[in-house]
Amino acid sequence: MKAPSISNYIEIHMDTNEQILAESGGKTAGQVLKGQREALGLSLDDVSYATRVTKAHIVAIEENDKDALPSRVYAIGFVRTYALYFGLDADFLVQLFKIKTIGRHDPSRISMESDVDESSFVSARTLLWSCFISFMALILIGPLFSPKYGGQAQEKLGIPEVPADLKAKMDENLKTIDDINTQSQE
Repeated sequence: MKAPSISNYIEIHMDTNEQILAESGGKTAGQVLKGQREALGLSLDDVSYATRVTKAHIVAIEENDKDALPSRVYAIGFVRTYALYFGLDADFLVQLFKIKTIGRHDPSRISMESDVDESSFVSARTLLWSCFISFMALILIGPLFSPKYGGQAQEKLGIPEVPADLKAKMDENLKTIDDINTQSQE
């Protein structure tokens, strides 16, 4: 079996697009959905509450205002949800929405240009020299702060000795415990 060529692929999709446009009767997906909503006597608030799509996004879909919609993926999801709510053919309406409203691809939202001022960047050479100078300063100045060269010595912390009277009482208690243990074993 021979794989389809690119020209066949384009022809198939062109035919599909033309078929979708013909079946829509010149209407957009938003017009179809708005017509269904109005035919059922539902308000924008009713549809918004049921679909959990904001009222502003429903209006944008119905008015074909792609600039008022979020990203392409969300807009397609909203159209699908809206269509499924009415029991309409969601795939058909999504395809119609893609063709008539947002297009197959939306290059207007993709920008490779940078708004960053490149003069604010530090060059690699400057960064390397700054690190080298900081390291050398640490090597030269660091010893001045050590106890060996005049810096403050850290106080050694240790455990203080147990006072004699407390030690005697502990020894007495331990002897009493040993006596009790010896008696209980006998």
